[in-house]
Amino acid sequence: MSDTTDESCGTYANTASFTSTNGGTGSATDSTTVGCVTITKTADASSVSAFSQIGFTVTLTNVSPTVDAAGVAVTDPLPSGTGVDWSLAAPVSGWSLSGTPPNEMLTYSATLAPGTSQVHVVSNTGSQSCGDYLNTASFTSTDEGSGEASDDEFVFGCPALFIYKAADANSVVAGASMGFYVEMDNFGDAAATGLTFTDALPSGSGVYWAVDPVNSTGGWSISGAPPNQSLVYSLTSLNADDYVYVHIVSVTSTAACGTYNNTAQFGSSNAGTGSASDSVSVVGCPPPPAFRTLNVFKGGAGAGTVTSSPSGLTCGPVCTAQFGNATSVTLTETPSSSSKFGGWSGDCSGTASTCVLSMTADHSVTATFAKKPKCKVPKVVGLKLAKAKAKIRGAHCGVGKIKKKFSSRKKKGRVLAQKPKPGKTLTSGSKVNLTVGKGPKH
Repeated sequence: MSDTTDESCGTYANTASFTSTNGGTGSATDSTTVGCVTITKTADASSVSAFSQIGFTVTLTNVSPTVDAAGVAVTDPLPSGTGVDWSLAAPVSGWSLSGTPPNEMLTYSATLAPGTSQVHVVSNTGSQSCGDYLNTASFTSTDEGSGEASDDEFVFGCPALFIYKAADANSVVAGASMGFYVEMDNFGDAAATGLTFTDALPSGSGVYWAVDPVNSTGGWSISGAPPNQSLVYSLTSLNADDYVYVHIVSVTSTAACGTYNNTAQFGSSNAGTGSASDSVSVVGCPPPPAFRTLNVFKGGAGAGTVTSSPSGLTCGPVCTAQFGNATSVTLTETPSSSSKFGGWSGDCSGTASTCVLSMTADHSVTATFAKKPKCKVPKVVGLKLAKAKAKIRGAHCGVGKIKKKFSSRKKKGRVLAQKPKPGKTLTSGSKVNLTVGKGPKH
């Protein structure tokens, strides 16, 4: 045994050996290190409120007055959290910070002269940074041993908002009520602000959602009408250690079988976002009919036909056909030569030439045809060509062949003759041929 001083730093190896007359020889070795390097870590404060700065100071000390400590290396994985991004308060030789949140590392690598090397790391915090930030720094060295030091800093004053959604039952028989329960809880120690809530409710035949006021807190309502209903929460904040909840219900019918998936979501200005989902299946509906009926009507003063694919419809004024349940049927309109298509109405809409229907129910459709306007040939002789063309098209006629003919300088570019003559009534789009002056012959 020996005492040590601050000049005794280093590794001491020791070997003992023996010999004997009749027992052979042997040896044993071990070593011990007298470390002259120590490490400490100190938090800036035991706790701070959200939006305050947090930080740690790491101090390396070489207690030897004369001996440098070689190969000293520090590793310090910095604690992570929402809104936390570490930096060096000031640059210090040998120390560096690497990585990006949430994986940042403080390191040191150098020969440590007698004395201390100290670094301060800091980070801002935000509304979602609450929690305990535990930090441990450890070092190794070539001949001065190793060690570690820890401390922690707690951030308080944040909201902690959570949302839950649960179906009353995950399976109900058609005709029974179904429902969902939604709850939002603030487990934090500050109010959640800028609160928003969205929940597009599932739709189905006969499904109509309503709030159960007996089992709901205030602020909840249903907007819209089936099939586009949404659950609405009107308040924009939730106090610390408080919660709100709602129960919504709907009747079901024998035409409402299927799975109803529902997701509720919240947003906020200081508590992040979240969502929760559940579903309910409505079972026990009778099988659908084997066939569905499609009725097609024709409207308007014009004429045309409507056909279907798969075949089954070639319509006069009214026609009816049956198609297998859930069959996709494409209707195609074809106007007569004297008519034009005006559009679909009923279970089809728009003016496209086709309409696609899924025959999961009976459907009724009207195709409207309008008569094309007649071409009443206007008088255009004497007009400039551009004006003549516009007048012809405005009379539902078409511009036919244009022939140029020598003329006086005054009549250059003007219509000299037309065919047919003005006043004749022809089919829409009939052509009017023109002769146009091209000036005198040189």
